[in-house]
Amino acid sequence: VELTRKVSQPEQASYPAPINSPARRALYDNLKAVEGLEELVVPRDWAADTADVAEKAALALDDAIRQVKKADWRGNKFKEREVRKAVKAVLNDEALAESIFEIVKAQRDY
Repeated sequence: VELTRKVSQPEQASYPAPINSPARRALYDNLKAVEGLEELVVPRDWAADTADVAEKAALALDDAIRQVKKADWRGNKFKEREVRKAVKAVLNDEALAESIFEIVKAQRDY
């Protein structure tokens, strides 16, 4: 019975309130695990007023991606390049930006 409850109602990890979509959660979870994230994020005027750098970066990435993505961008070399540039505009590390881009590419919300 207990196993059935866990399957039907899995425990939710607690996320900050603005991290309210699967895409934002994926970004947040992956950025939270990065050591020294504060130095890898391009300084900007943050929309979120919080001390959590992973939250700020996830929201900045989400916003940047939504501003540039176009319909059917996956598989289109030029449209993907725009999304990749948006990710790199927020993240100052080439390897991290590329891994986050692959995560973004896998998200259905974008």
